[in-house]
Amino acid sequence: MVRAIFKDMVITAAGAFPEDCPRDQCNEWSKMRKGRFLLDMDDSVTHLLCTDEEFKAKRKNSRIKQAELSKKRIKIVNWDWFRFSLTHNKKLRESHYDFSAMRAKEQEKLRKWRELERRARNTMIGESWVNPDMYHVWTDKYHFRYEIELRRTSEDQYGSLDEKYELFLFESHAKPRLYWFGAKIFHRKDDGRWFARGIERTSPTPGPHKEQFTLFKKFFEQKTSIHWFDRVIKAGTQEKIFFNYSPPTRGKPVGGQLRGQLSYEACVSRNRRWLLLGAELFGDDLPADIQATEEHIDTNSIRQILDSIIDEVCAYVDSCLLLGVESNDFGELRCDVPDNTRDGSSESSVQDMKHRAKGIQGQDTSDNESVDFESEMAVESQPTADSSLNEDELSGDEAQDSY
Repeated sequence: MVRAIFKDMVITAAGAFPEDCPRDQCNEWSKMRKGRFLLDMDDSVTHLLCTDEEFKAKRKNSRIKQAELSKKRIKIVNWDWFRFSLTHNKKLRESHYDFSAMRAKEQEKLRKWRELERRARNTMIGESWVNPDMYHVWTDKYHFRYEIELRRTSEDQYGSLDEKYELFLFESHAKPRLYWFGAKIFHRKDDGRWFARGIERTSPTPGPHKEQFTLFKKFFEQKTSIHWFDRVIKAGTQEKIFFNYSPPTRGKPVGGQLRGQLSYEACVSRNRRWLLLGAELFGDDLPADIQATEEHIDTNSIRQILDSIIDEVCAYVDSCLLLGVESNDFGELRCDVPDNTRDGSSESSVQDMKHRAKGIQGQDTSDNESVDFESEMAVESQPTADSSLNEDELSGDEAQDSY
């Protein structure tokens, strides 16, 4: 007795029919078992029959491609499924003959094999560097990744030589957290390809955050001659024999612990003044962004503004003397640039200065916003006890946050 093993199934072939399964016979056998065998491929097909060669061919049959891309689940099975189902008079499981399932199993085996290869490769890397399966680059609470570059360019009779250090501070996946500092050095001739020259791990084993972060800062200072907390204020201000660090720009995280707890904008402003002073005194080259800004400065306008300020100060002093104000009570000289200085005609009224002199007596002479640049930079270059205390506290807080 023939059973309805192909009920509600629509079967078709991807390519040529085998000799033991003629086209007419396949159609008749399917009808006897309550199924349908189509010669054309349409949306009603549930099973697609093909051979191993047809499925594994580089240029696949159009019907096989259509079945793989179809939103409807079409089972691509071997002709043996159709033969053995007819022979045993029962529908066999498609999973043993489904090419998609077979390929998924092969891909799973390949994935496991590649995973073993990756682990073995990372284990070998961990012998001289840091195992990526156990550590990742540390990111502080300001979202700054401790993976930085230090660069230096030198020239000789054979051309230019670029050198680069890549500094890393790693953090362990496991808890409690361990940290590990490491550095890589690369070089290249002219504008060629970067070549690795060596790897440096200053400690043979990982350690707590404060210890490894201290090694990170010490290595940075040795190569750049700049303290880590001055990395923004003094960026690009050292001699060319040292490596240079370029802080992130355009709103990217720059990390915490800047000199004197200053904001990033204040550090950039002071760094700009450092660069301008170096260019004026020693003829150093300015960065491209500062050069573009300096080219648009009109020296005549600056001279007019300075002349107007001098005239205003002189008028202010005269008015104070007329009112009998002592020189010690002058207070701070606050000068506003008049609007008409842009036209070149600066006329300051002495009467206005007299009115200002009346109000200057009540001002606090200790409120001084104008600080000499050189003395200010000298103070910045000397770390205070408070700043060192803040450094230790911040390092401890960040390490505690990581736990």
